[in-house]
Amino acid sequence: MEKTLQTETPVVINNYLRSGGCSLGCGACCQYLVLPLDKRLLNNTTERLDDFIYWAKLHGIEITNDGDWLAARIPLPCKELDQETLLCKLYGTPERPDICNRYPRSPADILNIKDCTYEFEIINDS
Repeated sequence: MEKTLQTETPVVINNYLRSGGCSLGCGACCQYLVLPLDKRLLNNTTERLDDFIYWAKLHGIEITNDGDWLAARIPLPCKELDQETLLCKLYGTPERPDICNRYPRSPADILNIKDCTYEFEIINDS
């Protein structure tokens, strides 16, 4: 079954042009709480960083690392995500947090989401 796409106007976020949109009934972004981590963790030796990532994995937390940006993906579904339809119960309402409207903000946000329909293009500073 093909999912309906809620297309959005392309938007520039940081150094990226985000296009595409959300697939109705996907809900992948709402299954996790994503928290940015201190970039200083990237300054650790590879061994220490790998140990931290392994430790987090033992606690059910996935660390996303794109070389510039580090985030913890904690499996904690949003309470406003309908678990049967995988639709946001707050979509299109003023109660929906602005962070949800702006998400995803970078390719790292969707790095491990299979078949995400958002796309990012790097914008060169010329």
